[in-house]
Amino acid sequence: MNEDAPQPVGPLLAEPAPSGGMVTLAVQCAVGIWLLQVITGFRLPWSPIVVTDGDSGAAVRQLVFTGGGLIGTLWLFLNARLAHVLPGRGPVFVLVAWTMLSAVYSIEPDLTIKRSIILAFCVTMLVAIVTSVRDPLAVLARWVTAATGLAAWISIAVSIVLPANCWSIAERPGLAGVTGHPNQLGSIVGIGLLVSLGIHARGLEGMLVLVAQVGLVLALVMTKSMTCLSFTIIGVALFLVLRARPKSLMTAAVIAAPVIAAAACLGFMAIRDGLLSAAGKDASLSGRTELWHVVLQQISERPILGTGFGAFWREGRGRELVGNWNPRQSHEAYFDVMLDLGLVGLCLVAAVIGSVTVAPVLASVARGVRLSRQSAATIAMVLGLCGSYGLGESFLLKTDKFPFFVVLWVALAFSARVTSLDTPVESRQ
Repeated sequence: MNEDAPQPVGPLLAEPAPSGGMVTLAVQCAVGIWLLQVITGFRLPWSPIVVTDGDSGAAVRQLVFTGGGLIGTLWLFLNARLAHVLPGRGPVFVLVAWTMLSAVYSIEPDLTIKRSIILAFCVTMLVAIVTSVRDPLAVLARWVTAATGLAAWISIAVSIVLPANCWSIAERPGLAGVTGHPNQLGSIVGIGLLVSLGIHARGLEGMLVLVAQVGLVLALVMTKSMTCLSFTIIGVALFLVLRARPKSLMTAAVIAAPVIAAAACLGFMAIRDGLLSAAGKDASLSGRTELWHVVLQQISERPILGTGFGAFWREGRGRELVGNWNPRQSHEAYFDVMLDLGLVGLCLVAAVIGSVTVAPVLASVARGVRLSRQSAATIAMVLGLCGSYGLGESFLLKTDKFPFFVVLWVALAFSARVTSLDTPVESRQ
């Protein structure tokens, strides 16, 4: 049996309960609208990009997110059983519960309650879609590839036919396209490209995937985002490693260990500064180091529990911290987790990430199986985001950002039920 041969996916929807057919369709529409929101913010491609300190579109986001959560809740009430919902998803549910409990000690309890409810709504909607389809990872890959491929090609098209203020910003050269910033588009197309590597199809579907991949590569280069380009390259390298046989994976780990040790001895900061100099970037990482210094001081004041989920970055907080600009995040994923939930939250986030990355890889090695193409691509994307992209941008726990929305979707899809994607090495001749 050739594990990489294209297989018919069959009907993507499981048989719904008699009263749940329309609700199943509504769940899919809700996920599609949420994807549209986190990619474009509902900005029309021909509308100029407005750079502002204000939090525009908050009411629309809350309406979309609330609607998605309520539709997901209705689907689960009509169709799902706990035996379908709970297996393999414990770390996500515990993390969501802890964000809600953090309202007890939050510095802004109302913000914590509001933002934790939005996170719960997102989880509910995604649980509904992953439990309503036969192959959650395959569905995820097709949806994400289609959405990001369209975003890439539309962004390229508007850069040709529309004025520059519709697809770029003066403060940061590069293709922003249908998003509001080149780094935002860069993360979106990078994720799409990595996830698409797991799709093995022929005929019309294979051609469409190839067209999407071409657009994703072109758009990624046009963003001129070193952060996103580095994340994508690392993700591709991880995909190739994860597709190796179990013995090769162990060899790669043995080779990587001394390289990491040597980097630690030389000093990661010295290596970073050298790479930045070679790339023509400033050592402050566009003001990030100044921000990080202040953020670390804030973290040290409440290191165990943090300030409460979503409570720290209230309106105007960034300008209070650094004065000359108004960041809405730490531009470092793990700093923001520490600000929100402290060391406890960081451990919970690590458990979620580990459940969909480290655990499957170790299990494949232990069982003597090779990760499927889809599993390898998905794990490589998550590892690339968390190991590279997250060091320069915040995205964890932020359901209004495409990277975390996809990681959360993966965490819920990559459950104990998704085992057929891993095929014994001995069965592939």
